[in-house]
Amino acid sequence: MLFRSIIFFTIVILTSSIFAQEATTVTIGMTYARTGPYAQQGLDQWRGAQIVLDKINREGGILGHPVEIVYRDVRNRPDVAAKAAMELIEKYHAKMIMGASSSGIASEIVKVCAAHKTLYLPDHSSSSHITCEAASPWMFRSCFNAWMGAKALGAWIKKNYPEGRVVYITADYSWGWSVESSIRRFSDTQDEGRHKTVLIPHPASGDAEIRSALELAERVRADVLVLTLFGNELETALELANEMGLKQRMQFIAPELELNQCAGSGPERMQNVVGVVDWVWEAPYQYDYKKGIEFVEEYARRYQHYPCWAASLAYINLTQYKEAVERAGTFDGPAVIAALEGRSFVALKDEQTWRAFDHQGVQSVFLVKCKPAEEVRKDRYQLDFFQIIDRFDGDQVVRTKQEWQAQRLAAGLPPEIGKP
Repeated sequence: MLFRSIIFFTIVILTSSIFAQEATTVTIGMTYARTGPYAQQGLDQWRGAQIVLDKINREGGILGHPVEIVYRDVRNRPDVAAKAAMELIEKYHAKMIMGASSSGIASEIVKVCAAHKTLYLPDHSSSSHITCEAASPWMFRSCFNAWMGAKALGAWIKKNYPEGRVVYITADYSWGWSVESSIRRFSDTQDEGRHKTVLIPHPASGDAEIRSALELAERVRADVLVLTLFGNELETALELANEMGLKQRMQFIAPELELNQCAGSGPERMQNVVGVVDWVWEAPYQYDYKKGIEFVEEYARRYQHYPCWAASLAYINLTQYKEAVERAGTFDGPAVIAALEGRSFVALKDEQTWRAFDHQGVQSVFLVKCKPAEEVRKDRYQLDFFQIIDRFDGDQVVRTKQEWQAQRLAAGLPPEIGKP
C-alpha cells in the first residue's frame, strides 16, 4: 500500500511539473505613444490593456498560459514603429501586436506583421486607407473609420449649414486626407475654391502653421471650421482660435473627439464643438450598456479618471483576441484569423462585427457636441464633456463591399485581401 502511494504521488508531482513547464508565458506586443503629441492617448491605451491583462491572468491566462505585454514607445514616428514591431516579433516572439498612435503608424506596422505572419490589432487608426488599400488578412481594426465618421458629420453639416462656407485645417498624412475627402463627399463641399483647405505638417506642426491656417479661415469668413487634427495639435488649434475670438463667429468641428483632447483644451474652449466618436464614457449610462458601465467604473476606481477612446479600443482588442484564441483552441495565426472573421460580439456597448472581407469593425457611431463649461465642471473629475445628439448603426455609415472593391480596383489592387 505504501509503495502504491509513493508511486501515485510521484506521478502527480511529475505530471504537475510537466504542466508547469508547458504553461509558458505568452507574449503580446503593444506599440503606443509614450511620448510626443499623442502621449496622453498612449497612456490610456496602456491603462485599458492593463485592466484586461490583469483580468486574463487572474482567470488563468489564455488556454492556460499566463500572458505578458511588452510595450514599446513609437514616438509617433513610422520608422520607430516598424522597428518596434520587428523587435517584438523577432526578439520577444509576440503572438499578436496591438496598438498604434495614428494611421501612419498602423500602415507601417501592418507591413511588418504581414511579412512575419503575425496578427495585428491596431487601436486608434481611423484612416479609411487602413482597411482598404492597406488591408491585410493579418490585421483587424475595431475602431470606426473616416468614411463612417464622415457620413455622420456630412449629414449634420448639410442639414445645419446647407449654404455655408466650410474651411478644412488638415493634418498632412493619411488620416487627415482620408477624413477630409470623406467629409467633403458627404457634405457636398468638394468645391475647393469655395471650401478651402490648409494642410498642417504632421507630426512636426507648430503654432505658426496653425495660426496661419486660422487666419485664412477668418479672412474667407468661414461658417464651419473642420479641424482634422488630433492630440496636442487639436489642442493648440483650439487655444489659438479662442485667443483670436473665432469660436463666436463659426461652428467648430473636430472629426474625432476624444476625452483627453477635451481635458487638455478645457471646457471653455471645447464648448459647442461637434464631432463623431464610436465610444465615450457617457454612452454606457445613456444606453444601459452594462459591460461598458463596469469598465468605466473599474477604470475610474484605478486611475481617478474616465477611460477615453484609446482605452476602450485596447480593452476590445485584447478581450477579443483572447476569445478568438480560445474558440480556435490554438495560438496559430490562421486559425485565430478564422475565429475572428465575421464574428459578432458585445464588448463595451451594443453589438459589433469583424467584417470578413476587409476585417473592418462595424459598429455604431455617435454624433456628439461638447457641453457648456458649467455642466462639465459639475462632474467629479470635470470630464463630463459629451452630449450625444445622434446615433447611427454601423450598417448605416460603413462602406459597402461594392464601394470597398471599387476603391481597391481604382488603386490597382485585387478585390480581395486574400488568405493568411
